[in-house]
Amino acid sequence: MHPHQIEPMHQHLEGESVVTRVENPMSLERGPDWSNRLVLAPLTNQQSHVDGSLHEDELQWLRTRAAGGFGMVLTCAAHVSRGGQGFPGQLAVWSDRFLPGLARLATVLREQGTPSAVQLHHGGMRARPELSGVPPIAPWDDPSRGVRAMTTDEIHCLIDDFASAARRVERAGFAGVEVHGAHGYLLCQFLDARRNNRTDGYGGTFDNRSRVIFEVLEAVRAATGPSFQVGVRLSPERYGITISESRLLAEEVMTSGLVDYLDMSLWDVSKRPHGDDSGSMALSTRSGPTLSARVGPSRPLPVRV
Repeated sequence: MHPHQIEPMHQHLEGESVVTRVENPMSLERGPDWSNRLVLAPLTNQQSHVDGSLHEDELQWLRTRAAGGFGMVLTCAAHVSRGGQGFPGQLAVWSDRFLPGLARLATVLREQGTPSAVQLHHGGMRARPELSGVPPIAPWDDPSRGVRAMTTDEIHCLIDDFASAARRVERAGFAGVEVHGAHGYLLCQFLDARRNNRTDGYGGTFDNRSRVIFEVLEAVRAATGPSFQVGVRLSPERYGITISESRLLAEEVMTSGLVDYLDMSLWDVSKRPHGDDSGSMALSTRSGPTLSARVGPSRPLPVRV
């Protein structure tokens, strides 16, 4: 659907409702403006080569999406560690040997006049060892699935892997990255209040379970330039996450100064919360989905819904 065919949405800022049209440009704190408010989601296209390098089919598919007029194009989830591969044909960003393909993709997308970003991902206990040859890891042991609990040093290495991947993406010429902290993948697994009982500062309390999210974002920021755009994707519920905790995490992320946008993976913005948690919507109980939230004294931070 073309941007001009979509009905205007309502944006709530400081108690006032204003009409926001999807064809309006979007200015972020860092990096290039988006020409409109339609973003190609990080779709699992499974078109990369077996080794994770860019395939011609993937290049042409994303080129076509960029030419179609999206304000921002996100690649599929790209794994930051060899052992983080979650599905066949997944794009890889864990080694410099993938730089030629990444640079070619960034150049092609930029030629379409559309900013682009790579979604950074690690499957954790949902990774596929038959694809990577590496046993899966998670915040906790799960012998029934052959999953081993990470050591604290491995968590620090994971953070470094996200930072190195972001630096690699920037070198390739992309405008930014989106950190995948949703859908029960590794960063989301740390948020699981039911199972993450680690005692090393990365489990137990909400602050400790969410610590890795902020340390990854801080490391990505430190590894990249001042104009590089950084977003994060979160799930508002399920996977051991409650609406109340997801609201708190979203608020802390948005006011941290570390991200330029927050991608809440709502599936359906009109659905009611899952389970017995609060009856509130994840971000707003008002008449329409909230499209931005204020960060600092004056600048709104976009929230893609």
